[in-house]
Amino acid sequence: MMFEGKRTATVRSENYGTLAMLKRSHFNELAKTFDKFKEAWSNQMYKYQDDLTMWLAIEMDKIPYFRSLSLSTKQEIIYNMERHTYEKGSLLCQTDVIADKLILIHQGIVEVSVEYDRRRPGKQFVIERLGRGALINHRAFMVQDDADSDFVARTTCSCYYLSYKKFAELLLKRTDLRKAKAEVQRELDKSEIAVALDYIFHNNMREHMEGYNATLRRNVWRVTLKNAIMQKWTVVKQ
Repeated sequence: MMFEGKRTATVRSENYGTLAMLKRSHFNELAKTFDKFKEAWSNQMYKYQDDLTMWLAIEMDKIPYFRSLSLSTKQEIIYNMERHTYEKGSLLCQTDVIADKLILIHQGIVEVSVEYDRRRPGKQFVIERLGRGALINHRAFMVQDDADSDFVARTTCSCYYLSYKKFAELLLKRTDLRKAKAEVQRELDKSEIAVALDYIFHNNMREHMEGYNATLRRNVWRVTLKNAIMQKWTVVKQ
């Protein structure tokens, strides 16, 4: 109700019972009447940590700009994410189409590919295969840029995504999110060649924090190197 998100479960009464109900209109009235009401409600929600919410927070924290956001902004983003299932062979996003979703893979394998060059139309070069915990369009999504590669589900995939429509609504409310967006835009503007690959690799190292952080660093260099190669290849094949 607070974040205007969809329910993640169905609640059904199995027997006669008397329940209390707080409607959204009444909730909004209380929030206007009592200054600390919504803040206290939010603080109580932050204490609740189910497995899925914790997983979403950990995976989203791999995004540099997400780490710098306040706890309340992070919670707003997470609670506004929706689940979607992509069938095998479905396109999650396509080259030269505006990236209007930030996508987090929950289950399944997604293949990242680009066209070889104009002399071989329809022939795709596979760059990467992404699994559980990988993030797609974390930068292009922020600035409504076109995707520079195809992301195709190679198995049935369950994903959580944040639509740009929801993101735009959060921008109006969150100063730190607007600052993060401006910083991403500045970084992208510095590069003479457009970013070729826009994803964060999955990291399934969970045995200890040192190993997890080391794997994160290796994954960053892995994507950075491939991105530099693809940027050069983009220029050459033109």
